[in-house]
Amino acid sequence: MRAILSLLLAVSIAAACLGADALDTPVVGLTPTTASLAQVLAAYKAAAAAGRAVASHEKWRISSGGLTGTADDLYDGRNYLETTQLGPFLTREGRIGTQAWKQNDNGYTVLMHGAHKMDEISRTALADSVDGKSSNFVKLLGEVTAPVPAYVVEVAPPEGRRKWLYFDKSSGALVRSAQLVEGRHYVTTYDDFRTTGGVRRAWHLHDTDGRSSNDYDAQLLEFTVGRPSDSKLLAIPTDRRVVVNFPAGKSTAAIPVSMIDGIVIVRVNINGRGLDFQLDSGSDGIVLDSNVTQQLGLATYGTVTSSVAGTFTEHRAIVPTMKIGDLTIHDIAVSSLPFDYQPEDQVKIVGLLGFDFIADEVLHIDYVHQSVAAIDSSVFKPPADAIAVPIDLDDQIPFLYGAVGDADSPRFVLDTGAAATTLFSTFANAHPADVRDLGEGKDLRLQFGFVNTMGGVGGDFRFEPAEVKNLTVGPMKFGKWLLDISQAPPSFEGDDLAGLIGQDFLVYFDVYLDYADSLIYLVPNDTFKKTFKSAN
Repeated sequence: MRAILSLLLAVSIAAACLGADALDTPVVGLTPTTASLAQVLAAYKAAAAAGRAVASHEKWRISSGGLTGTADDLYDGRNYLETTQLGPFLTREGRIGTQAWKQNDNGYTVLMHGAHKMDEISRTALADSVDGKSSNFVKLLGEVTAPVPAYVVEVAPPEGRRKWLYFDKSSGALVRSAQLVEGRHYVTTYDDFRTTGGVRRAWHLHDTDGRSSNDYDAQLLEFTVGRPSDSKLLAIPTDRRVVVNFPAGKSTAAIPVSMIDGIVIVRVNINGRGLDFQLDSGSDGIVLDSNVTQQLGLATYGTVTSSVAGTFTEHRAIVPTMKIGDLTIHDIAVSSLPFDYQPEDQVKIVGLLGFDFIADEVLHIDYVHQSVAAIDSSVFKPPADAIAVPIDLDDQIPFLYGAVGDADSPRFVLDTGAAATTLFSTFANAHPADVRDLGEGKDLRLQFGFVNTMGGVGGDFRFEPAEVKNLTVGPMKFGKWLLDISQAPPSFEGDDLAGLIGQDFLVYFDVYLDYADSLIYLVPNDTFKKTFKSAN
């Protein structure tokens, strides 16, 4: 059971749960210890070995976000398959060989590419210390008496995830883990240790971010040591179903859209009601305003407290039928949360069309002619002059690599929902020379006399304009580029990310979103050719 709270639902943890100085350290009641780090990690290594089965089958009772359900997990060495049913929502994840994957509640299977490095850096730092390699980034802080007598070890490598691990003094087992995620703490506790088939492990675990609506609780019901009877069960599954359906005999379909300042607005019909959604590759699914969900009479499931630009309450819902032009979507799981945006007086956007709409076809966005078309992935052939940009979809949003100034290989989100290319404050603070304003940003600040605001789900955040010396997106390198530097909360900026590639960049191209092949194709359009004398 790999129980972790979604990073996209990051919320602040209550200081009362962790102590007065919660954002600095969650450790309460720490006292000095006479033990050494080597002794503590040796005991942990022995306990971990005793709790590791070569192969096993586990059945769990779980609750999460106001929903209850089950998990059925198979393990065979490093290979595994975990199947989770929460209310009406079925998800799976697993690994076979070196390839990890996940399948979301709409049935899409996504291959994982290790896009998030912070956790891996911290895991490696701890593993090296356990193996006896000296490290300045793993420290024994002392010991505590609660929740159980335990040694506390801090893991804090540069560019890694800061973690505090509690190891039981009598057994060496890991009984508590706290980690800093996007400026907030997440705590997992392990208890009810039992020995079955020679394997000693925790039969109960609990995740919390300090708000009860987000708690995850899992109780092991059955634990069987032994290999699965059919190794094919661990194979990577194909998509569970076709989500977006084309008309019979057609492989392309025009999407009814309008564009306002680069915003792609899609007309969607639900229960006979026409609604405006924004096409947003920066969204990991489909979002529907909670007021509209209620007006449509849709049932909602579960409750979580989420934070992006602000904090809000989120539910899940299932839309029986959505019509988008000639395309039909049946029984689609969506997020229901407070969301509406009016780019003009007569236009009210009440939802986002993200991954679960984009992933089932190739979407062609033509900014010059203000049109969007869906193309069946099985027949799509990229234009001859298209520039292919590889993407990772680990979080169901497209990550690509680029550069700002001389800072190579930062990861960006290609975000059709972002008005401007934006650098996150964490990246800017780490690379001050690369984001130094060459003048145009200062001119804008002097001209308008204030720092601007930008809208995000749940609220607004501040940003400052800056002109950087160059911007690289995939294989394309540009000279000076005016962009924004956000002053957003960590829950919006996320971990391991440099920023967003937004509409100010995308409008220079015909854009083809080909999630099936993990590629974005960019074709320079007339706007590009008029603006840039020659392509780089």
